[in-house]
Amino acid sequence: MWLDLIGGIVPGAFKFGDVVAARFRAVAVFIVFAAIAISTGGNPLAAEPDLPLLQDESARTAFISGVYKTCLERQRKLRENASLTAPELGQYCLCYGRALADIIDAREFEAIRQGGAAPASFLPKTASSAKLCRAKMRPEAQGTARERDMVTVTNECSRTYFPQDTDFAASVVRNKYCVCFASRLVDLATNDKLIANELYGGQTPSPASSKAVKEIKDYCSQRL
Repeated sequence: MWLDLIGGIVPGAFKFGDVVAARFRAVAVFIVFAAIAISTGGNPLAAEPDLPLLQDESARTAFISGVYKTCLERQRKLRENASLTAPELGQYCLCYGRALADIIDAREFEAIRQGGAAPASFLPKTASSAKLCRAKMRPEAQGTARERDMVTVTNECSRTYFPQDTDFAASVVRNKYCVCFASRLVDLATNDKLIANELYGGQTPSPASSKAVKEIKDYCSQRL
């Protein structure tokens, strides 16, 4: 089946266009943000731009890594997430950390860096980030057929691409690979009616299709 071509281990059904991410409605609306100590090399944040994590790559990575760990720990403990795999939750938490890093301002970042309570202005940002990331993982929330197919393939790939590796670094690699894989597979299906028919029909892929997908896998693996 097509699922086997992704490179994963977990067996399951994969039909192109399925609304597989509907389960993500169960992901918590927002995560109570724990204090995260982040090294900034001793530089005072007062000298940083208003959105410091758009400027400082090392601090951004440390922040997202800390958010990811806290988020994943909390999400895995929620009973409503029992049907979700750790890589699925990791995909959500990586998105959540990146979304927060895009909008946290210098005052909020400094308060969290110092280990204090997050300012009240930060809480709506956690809610909006959670909402954004839930929507990104739901095919039915996308505006075009291509976007829906992209999300479907990305979600399935996230579940099956080395699912035993769940730390932050593995999640970053998985996300990069799966986005690449989904984009090129969807484009391939758009341009090749035979492959599109096999995908939409859930058929066993032909040798030619298997070869084409292997080339996509090799291409994306080389870009990690």
